[in-house]
Amino acid sequence: MSSTTITASYTIIPNEPTPNSPLILSDSDQIVRRSHTSTIHVYKENPTTSERMRESLSKILVHYHPIAGRIRWTEGGRIELNCNAKGVMFLEAQSTKTLAQLGDLAPNNDDTKYEFVPKIDYTQPLEEIPLLIVQLTKLFQHGVVIGISLCHILGDGLAAISFINSWFMPFPLLLNTTDTVAETKMKTTASVVKLTTEQVEKLKKTTNNNNNQVRFSTYEVVTTHLWRCACKARGLDDVQPTVIRLPGDIRNRINPPLPQNYFGNALAVALTPICYVKDIVNEPLSYGAGKIREAIGLVSNPEYIRSHLDFIRCQESLDFIRTSIVENGKAKAATFYGNPNMNITSWMSMPVYEADFGWGKPLFFGPALVLPDGRLYIMRSSSGDGSLLVSVHLQSRHMELFKNFFYQDLP
Repeated sequence: MSSTTITASYTIIPNEPTPNSPLILSDSDQIVRRSHTSTIHVYKENPTTSERMRESLSKILVHYHPIAGRIRWTEGGRIELNCNAKGVMFLEAQSTKTLAQLGDLAPNNDDTKYEFVPKIDYTQPLEEIPLLIVQLTKLFQHGVVIGISLCHILGDGLAAISFINSWFMPFPLLLNTTDTVAETKMKTTASVVKLTTEQVEKLKKTTNNNNNQVRFSTYEVVTTHLWRCACKARGLDDVQPTVIRLPGDIRNRINPPLPQNYFGNALAVALTPICYVKDIVNEPLSYGAGKIREAIGLVSNPEYIRSHLDFIRCQESLDFIRTSIVENGKAKAATFYGNPNMNITSWMSMPVYEADFGWGKPLFFGPALVLPDGRLYIMRSSSGDGSLLVSVHLQSRHMELFKNFFYQDLP
């Protein structure tokens, strides 16, 4: 007998009008199986509501609008995508199982896993079957399983993960809020904090002593320390989700690499996996550093970079992914990267102290203006001794606490 009961079913359509012209599929798409590929995501906590998931799905479908369409046959036995915006299916379910009862989660012949992925009726006409079906199952006491079945014709594993991450990984909101309006109105301030060479080395030693198999870099270690201090200064709930946004230089990470004197923007952006505040604050520094390394691994992967650029190229409107936009003559952040999240950039490799106009090297280099909440830059100091400066931009109410934690929590 199944331990899972479907409690609700929704059809989710793009929340804005989308192109309705047919989409011709490539020859590679034509020969893959026409069934769905199912995967599961298992989480210990469930701070995100089903309503928010459905709302964010309707938004991301605007940019992945073919997923909301249907497959149809054409002459010669070929298939194409009918971009008719008929929508995808979203199921809610409740299970009597606990997280511990799921075992090691490896695929097996047991019916257990089938309880957490959508059941698809392939006796229906192909033209009627949704290309994406999602099942959100709440476990007994705590925990959630998200089963995703995506039609293989739409794309391979990399394409599927790109879509899932684009949907799952908008910046987490503060618990019990539905938007960032209140946070964006908070007054922000800027400050510069310093790490001596000795403090940097102690941070690295402490972090790497907790993980003998991996040696974490200065950026990974310092960013984790900043992340932890911000979580504490902001007074966030233990189960508050939080991420770090990492821009990465891709000049030498594409093939062929860009010329050494390339003048232009050459950045790809990745997010860390969603983490919980209690883990960032209480686990060893190596925990957070490992999450940051995962994001760095993405912006170092040529396939991810190509997917990142392709995604931008196919957008009809770029406002939703721009770092900032101009509205009424004033620049503002298009996406809020602040509380409970952070946007941390490394300028450590930039030769910023070589600008000599006849007065010697500059005494200081850094951002000139107060930037939105959560924006931080890690830079080398002018002393050249390995010490670091961090330009910190946070809400005014959090800054003093942040600086206290920044120095008090150093090893």
